[in-house]
Amino acid sequence: VLLLAVSMALVACNQDPPEVKDKVTVTFDTGVDGLTVPDQTIDKGSKATAPQVQSGYKVFGWYTTSACAVEFDFDKAIDANVTVYGKILKGEGTQANPFEIASAQALHAFTNYGTTHNYVGKLVANISYSSNVGETYTATTFNGVLDGQGHTITLEARNNKAEIRLPENYVAIFEKASASNEYHEKR
Repeated sequence: VLLLAVSMALVACNQDPPEVKDKVTVTFDTGVDGLTVPDQTIDKGSKATAPQVQSGYKVFGWYTTSACAVEFDFDKAIDANVTVYGKILKGEGTQANPFEIASAQALHAFTNYGTTHNYVGKLVANISYSSNVGETYTATTFNGVLDGQGHTITLEARNNKAEIRLPENYVAIFEKASASNEYHEKR
């Protein structure tokens, strides 16, 4: 019996150790205060899965930057740690339960969902678009109601390089109130 145990131990020692794969972390930034989505730690070279969020929120998509301009490709292999940004709003977008807009990311989600929906939203905080050199915010049209509730939306351009592009024939819901780039709802 002792000879058998020693033989098995020697055979086990000669086996190659199992391959240890490098891991990467996919972090999800929802852009909504109080809403978190667990990180995904996956093998390097594998794919992440689109996360689910709790009831009471609408996910419009997951993106590669906080500007939510380029959709994140969940079918693509991931080779390094990455942060994925959600276009997510709290609420249902109805008169009874409007979307709550508390960040630039949330405002972007609300106004860039397109013209096929007639959503209702309300600002629940002052919004500040802070732009880095080279960033551009392109305005789009939307159908619906946005209640500013006395809050402001401000563009803070760093090095005077930020830019807001308005589509042709655009009628803004905001008007410039001062040289400080602070905009207020048009009445």
